[in-house]
Amino acid sequence: MKSVVSTYGFKVADLLMKKRGEDAPTRSAYDTFCTARGKDAEELTERTAKAVDALQKEGYKVWRYKVEAVLVDVRM
Repeated sequence: MKSVVSTYGFKVADLLMKKRGEDAPTRSAYDTFCTARGKDAEELTERTAKAVDALQKEGYKVWRYKVEAVLVDVRM
């Protein structure tokens, strides 16, 4: 998957699952998501569509994709 989406500037993100507060986070064996950044929404949307198409051609099931505009994102 990484080699497919990296062509379009995406990275595969870690998806850690916790069902209960006391559970240790474990990597999901069933779901994955990818992230990318861009300054131009149209260009990012185009890259997203191409990445989705490439993943589907490789046999991956894509359930959803979205492009979001973020005004502020602060990590503390």
